[in-house]
Amino acid sequence: MKKKYLALVLVLALALSYAVGCGKKESVPKGDSATEEKVEKTTEEEADATTEEEAPKEEIQLCIGNYYYGSDHGSPYDSYMYFDGSSSTIEMKENAGYKALGDAIKSFSDDLLESFKKECDNLAESAKEYYDPDDSNTSISSNYNTITPARVDSHVVSLSIENSSYSGGAHGYYSVVGATFDSETGKELALKDLGIDTDELEEYIVNFIKKSDYKDAVFDEYKTTIHDDLNGDFQTWYLTGDKLMIIFNPYEITPYAAGQVAIAVPLADLKNIDSKYMPVGKELYEATGSTEFDIDGHKVGLEINYNDDGYSMTGSMTVNGKKICKVLDGDYFYSYKVIHYRNENGDDYIIVTVTGDNDYSITELYKVDDEKVVLADTMNGSSFKNINEHSFAAVDRVDVLGTYSCDRRYAIDNDKFEPIDEMYVIEDSDPKYKEYRKITVLKDIKVRIGEEDNFTDSTLKKGTNLYITYTDGKSIVGFETEDGEKGNFDITKEKDGYGIKIDGIDQNDVFDNLPYAG
Repeated sequence: MKKKYLALVLVLALALSYAVGCGKKESVPKGDSATEEKVEKTTEEEADATTEEEAPKEEIQLCIGNYYYGSDHGSPYDSYMYFDGSSSTIEMKENAGYKALGDAIKSFSDDLLESFKKECDNLAESAKEYYDPDDSNTSISSNYNTITPARVDSHVVSLSIENSSYSGGAHGYYSVVGATFDSETGKELALKDLGIDTDELEEYIVNFIKKSDYKDAVFDEYKTTIHDDLNGDFQTWYLTGDKLMIIFNPYEITPYAAGQVAIAVPLADLKNIDSKYMPVGKELYEATGSTEFDIDGHKVGLEINYNDDGYSMTGSMTVNGKKICKVLDGDYFYSYKVIHYRNENGDDYIIVTVTGDNDYSITELYKVDDEKVVLADTMNGSSFKNINEHSFAAVDRVDVLGTYSCDRRYAIDNDKFEPIDEMYVIEDSDPKYKEYRKITVLKDIKVRIGEEDNFTDSTLKKGTNLYITYTDGKSIVGFETEDGEKGNFDITKEKDGYGIKIDGIDQNDVFDNLPYAG
């Protein structure tokens, strides 16, 4: 059975405003045109030099994709009866200022995917051997990787990689590893590269465990394990906004029943850490492995209560253990993510993404003001996907010529979710779902063929098969035909928000097989 895990994700802030200084123009005597021309030229050169020196690099944008096991074989999902698997992939949008980082992240993602495929090959072969289609109690085997960017800025990119798998028995297994890169050089960092004193870190971890609920669950030799791990090739760590997350997976220092040990170590408490890897300063993002955050001396977080069915949940925002308001106004949900976000003005927010029936997601923005927590904004059908340097990406649901899952970048401004990108981008890496969203033209329609700003007027003929690739959700739709031709056309959305017309004709009279949900 597929197990859903809390994937704490970080959210990043508004695009920064950069002020570029210009050279100060000197006083020039009137009528001295040669001197005036010389000074103006010098001033322009100084301004150009200053602009070039101080111009900020383009922001680091990470793109999370998904690979479905078997999708690159001749027959996708030929093993779906007895095995299921998927893995995140990650790449960086092309950025000349961070080329080494982009190459390093791509290499890491390629290696992770190759290892994942080999592991799935073995698990699927084993599952096929033992799968009994006539036994209703037979559970399918599975393997899932999830990559979560935990911190992304001009100094460091740190990733959390969660794995959950099941290959029979009483329960599956789950684990977390990390990968952290220097943004300038692309080098994958070890703890020693951060300047961390492992003896100091070891003492912090041991003292934490002695005061925690794990103190009676750890194995007798846990101190030796911690010492050997920290002084060896230790990979179960990553960086968040201002913390070093240390993870001990099940069976490492505790039995499976005790769960995963996650320890959030404040970077400020590590005396020898290289200042280069300390938080940038204006923004602070946390994902500490729990649903509770320390905000200006208050414990602010999400309290989860399981319903009688033992699976669905309801939640409440709390401050210092006191319930302040209900999440979703008390409606139930099945999975959740919780994020703390602090903007450059020092305003604090808690972002909660919940998933309900049919994987429909809702994201709520709560503003924190001392002991007050107030619901500020809501995005229906949207959940956080991953972060970029100064913005975050969300998975949105858009209903335009069908129901689609799509990506869009947002920032938080004036206590609201504000879209940065004009368009929702609709992509499916899985060929099964791409085939599902293919629609057919029922009558000739006027379109524009091309990409970006290079378009020519044309006509799509009756019988053409195409896929919707982007939309602003209200007036324009991009497409790609089955033959690879790209373009867009205009739409008109009715006041009810559902009806759509193309050149005055109802969508259902223009296209066949519109993939609407519900």
